[in-house]
Amino acid sequence: MRRKKSWHGLVAVGAIALMVAPAMANEPSEKEAQLEQRITELEAQLEKVVTQIQTNTTSQTTLESRIAELQTSAADGDGNDMGMYWKNGIRFDSANKQFKFKLGGRIMNDYAFFDASSNAENYYGKDEFRTGSEFRRARLYMAGTIYGNIGFKAQYEFAGGDADFKDVYITAATPFGTLTAGHHKEPFGLEYLTSSKYITFMERSLAAQMAPKRNTGVSLADGFGDGQWRWSAGVFRDSDTFGDDTNNLGGSEWNFTGRVSGVAWRSQNEDQESLLNVGVSGSYRKGSDELVDPAFKAPLNDGFGRVALAGAQRIGPTFVDTGRFGTDDEMKMWGADMAFLMGPLHAQGEYVMQDWDVSTGSSADVDAWAAQIGYFLTGETRAFDTKTANWNRTSPTSNYGDSEGDGLGAWEAAVRYDTADLNDGSLQGGEITQWTFGLNWYLNPNTRIMWNYVMAEMSNLPTGTRFDARADVDIFEMRFQIDF
Repeated sequence: MRRKKSWHGLVAVGAIALMVAPAMANEPSEKEAQLEQRITELEAQLEKVVTQIQTNTTSQTTLESRIAELQTSAADGDGNDMGMYWKNGIRFDSANKQFKFKLGGRIMNDYAFFDASSNAENYYGKDEFRTGSEFRRARLYMAGTIYGNIGFKAQYEFAGGDADFKDVYITAATPFGTLTAGHHKEPFGLEYLTSSKYITFMERSLAAQMAPKRNTGVSLADGFGDGQWRWSAGVFRDSDTFGDDTNNLGGSEWNFTGRVSGVAWRSQNEDQESLLNVGVSGSYRKGSDELVDPAFKAPLNDGFGRVALAGAQRIGPTFVDTGRFGTDDEMKMWGADMAFLMGPLHAQGEYVMQDWDVSTGSSADVDAWAAQIGYFLTGETRAFDTKTANWNRTSPTSNYGDSEGDGLGAWEAAVRYDTADLNDGSLQGGEITQWTFGLNWYLNPNTRIMWNYVMAEMSNLPTGTRFDARADVDIFEMRFQIDF
């Protein structure tokens, strides 16, 4: 029985094998067909991708070829196509950099509030100390370079209701330095040569107010000592607010002015830059039938001079004034200055003396000096340009409202002491001493809000035959400034 059952089992297994064999034989054939179909579809898709890549490559090659053609065309042409961009002002440069232009200007809107002593009100007049506001400066200019070596600047002042000349000149690069011809600043001192856009306080110091102002003439300037030192010298005519000096009886009305300055010490590491810049200036001024007021640029005819200093404010009275006095049409001026920088700390000092030949046959010396120190509470460093030997634009670490930074702008605190003595010999203009405390908020490199508190003390003021008058004035000032 066991053998029969075994035989029956073998027969059953064989039957099952015969039934499954055809199915197993057909299964690989169907899978192969499906695979072949799938491969065909993938090959078609791959062919489309290859075609698309080839098309894109052709377009890119065409674009690159077109760019190369335009570059070749620009190189073969004059390259004078202009491009506009912003760099602290609106600028236009040609492709070959032979032509560069800049449009710029500045607006300075001032406010002043006074607290004058009774002596000051009696001496200057009570109406002189009324709260007021003015546009201290409202300027527009265009400057540039043409043909790579000829420069120009035409800047006009609209504050006060007319269009006075400021910088209106032409420059040329020469083997001996940069030649400047036209109405521009005489090369004297540090603070006056620093633009009003970059000075620490709202008004320049008493020493800087005694320096020569802009006049019409020709000057030459160049660097030496690996560019760390600079000399500049020029000859000028005393001119009016439009740069003119005409209808003179004599031909000897010339001013000779020069300055030498440079970096006496410098140190720089990864964290901060430190330097000490020093300078000396001199001016010999000769006039035959008129001598211009060095403070106000008002022509004084027939050999008369005048020294007048407004103080740390422009709204309000002139605090010390010699009035008109007779001269022998000759005056010499000397000056020394220094600038110090160490990270967020900066300082400067300046001294100016005027030596007048008075018509009485004697000489009279009037002088002024100033010292100041400032510190950036937010860590910035005040910029000093060694090529021009004066202060330059300060840029905040982060601009006001900048979402990528803290958005505070830059904050600077400063204090200045300055004094002037206009009493010597027959000249009696008075003495003045000032303390000025300043707080500046740089919203961005082109916008600034300034607050100044001034304590001014005048003494030995002329009152007829007596020179013992005294006056005290406290002033709070504020300025809204933008420049570009």
